[in-house]
Amino acid sequence: MKIKNVPIATQLRLGLGAILFLVLALGVVAYQQTGLIHQQTEKMYQHPLQVRRALGVLDADILKIRLSTRDLMLAKSQQERQAARVAMEVAAASAVQQFTVPESRYLGPRTDIDAARAAFVKWRAVRNEETINPALAGEIETAKASVLSRGATGKARDELLAAIRKIDDFAKNK
Repeated sequence: MKIKNVPIATQLRLGLGAILFLVLALGVVAYQQTGLIHQQTEKMYQHPLQVRRALGVLDADILKIRLSTRDLMLAKSQQERQAARVAMEVAAASAVQQFTVPESRYLGPRTDIDAARAAFVKWRAVRNEETINPALAGEIETAKASVLSRGATGKARDELLAAIRKIDDFAKNK
């Protein structure tokens, strides 16, 4: 049987049926692909994006602490010193809170988060001993030397920022 011998009505029905079948198949494939894209978007939002946001706030908190430390060293009155200490403590509390998001959402090795937290604790301790206590005692030159990149506080800060950058790079690449 040749196609020319098939009635035109049957040819139209077969052609329209083939088109409808292809449209239906395309719809099924599009539905499946949309589901996959949704899952990938959800995974990206729930993990790397939130980790990077928290790390951005953590980085800003570190900068606020550094600025408050410098304000403390430049303070001329007890009120200015107290305001700088309060600003440091508020930023430090926020920084500690920001570690909770990467701890629960980070998809990389847990050792990265532990290293960053340990570097933060070390930086806070060194900053208190080498910078804040001398600044409060009036030994501004000692505090200034510690804050520089080659000083104890500066080295601890650089170590902390490197640990945060490692987590951020992994989340960005994910």
